[in-house]
Amino acid sequence: MVLVLAVAIPLYVCATSSTPLALSFISQGMSPGTALVFLLAGPAVNTASLVVMKKMFGTRAVIRYSLSIAGSALALGIITDIYFRDILLSNLPRLAQATDTTLWENMETLSAVLLFFFSILACKPKPQKIY
Repeated sequence: MVLVLAVAIPLYVCATSSTPLALSFISQGMSPGTALVFLLAGPAVNTASLVVMKKMFGTRAVIRYSLSIAGSALALGIITDIYFRDILLSNLPRLAQATDTTLWENMETLSAVLLFFFSILACKPKPQKIY
C-alpha cells in the first residue's frame, strides 16, 4: 500500500481515469484495499494540485494536507482489506462479465440525451433585471 501511495502521489491521474485503472489492478491480483489507496490518493494529491496549493496556502498546509490524505488512504485501505476483501473479490467475476451491450448502449443514449438537454438549458439566456 505504501508503494502504491508513493506512485499515486506524483502521478497525475484524475478520478475518472483512476476508477478503471483500479479495477484493472484488482483483476490482475492487487488487493482491493491497495486499489482503494490508489483511488483516494491519486486524484486528491498530485504534483499539479500540490504546486497550486503551495502558492495559495504555503508549504506547511501542503504537508499537512498530503499527510492527512496519505494517512486516511492507508487506514481505509487496511480496513477495506480486513473487512471487505473476501466480499469484493468474490464479486469480481460478476463485475468483469458486466458487458451486456444493450444495457450500455441504452446508458450511452440516455447520457447523450441528458447532456444535450442540460447543454440547451445552460445556453438559455437568463432574463436581465433592470434597476
